[in-house]
This record gives sequence, structure tokens and C-alpha cells, in this order.
Amino acid sequence: MTLLNSTIARNTGPGIDLEGSAYSIANNIFYENGDELTGVVSQAVVCNLIGDGLFNNVNLNFQADPRFVDPNLGDYSLKAGSPAIDAASASFPFSPADAAAHARVVDGNGDGNRRRTWAPSNMDQQARPTCRARPVN
Repeated sequence: MTLLNSTIARNTGPGIDLEGSAYSIANNIFYENGDELTGVVSQAVVCNLIGDGLFNNVNLNFQADPRFVDPNLGDYSLKAGSPAIDAASASFPFSPADAAAHARVVDGNGDGNRRRTWAPSNMDQQARPTCRARPVN
């Protein structure tokens, strides 16, 4: 199983609960789940924002508030200044659009370095759609 470029947030149970070791988890946001990740080994978890700090500073994983636009209304797009902007690793497959067909942002923080962002951001409001989802409980 491979989980790439996803946002898993606000679930009452675990964000991900796996057994075994045949998986890869990269370039994701796990935030405000009952437990962010259970049953996983650190070697398979690379370059994720993990809210509860699991694997913090291991394999490019880090702990932070992703700064969602309005999660209470199901808007999980990223605000300007989100630590998830330009944080994805280019070492993993990456589609040019998210699951809702919104273009992924490259150089989202405007620093001139073309790095991928996991989710669409609301940094400019010029006809950019927001990513809306409902938490799964």
C-alpha cells in the first residue's frame, strides 16, 4: 500500500492503522486524529506533517499545525504561511493535481525554490478553488 499527498484530519480514531511493513507513507498531513498513525514503522514514513509528533525529525517528518483555512466547515486547504507549503519531497511520485482536480502549488511561498505543496493553498484568491472535505469518523 502506498499513501501519498493526502490529508487525513479530525478523525476520532486513528488517521492510519496498519499491520505489517509492506507500505510507504510520504508527503501527507496527519492532524487532529485520535492517534495520527498506529501500527507503522518509521522507515516507511517519510516527509509527513504529523500533528502528534510521532516520528518528529525522523525521515524528514515534522510536527506542526498545518494551518487549514477552515476545518470546521470542511475546508482543508492551506493558509499562507502553512509549514506544509513547499514541504513535499520530490523523491516520491506526484500528480500535478489533487483528487478534486485542483492544481498543486509549486513554489507556494514565493521564495523562488520550486518545491511541491501537498494541497492547494489559499494564498491568492484569484479563482483558485478550495479543497473541501468532510472528516471521516
